[in-house]
Amino acid sequence: MNCRILCAVSAELNNLLKMARLVTHEELKSATGFDNNAALEKCLRNQKIPVLYGKDGHVFTTLDAINNALGLKFIEQTPDQIEFMR
Repeated sequence: MNCRILCAVSAELNNLLKMARLVTHEELKSATGFDNNAALEKCLRNQKIPVLYGKDGHVFTTLDAINNALGLKFIEQTPDQIEFMR
């Protein structure tokens, strides 16, 4: 296989893994500026971002959930739709 093809496939797989990535409570606090868990949860819910609860009651979500709330959709491509560079 061509190195360009392997690099393209590797980059695509990396993008898929990032989409399903969890966004931690600490990352959400840093991004929003809210330290209080209730205020953080209210902020996320007001922006239509679904949250889950961890062991200590801390909220977390996924990058995909945030992207969906922003109106960003991942378009899945089948192998026959992907054009490889030569």
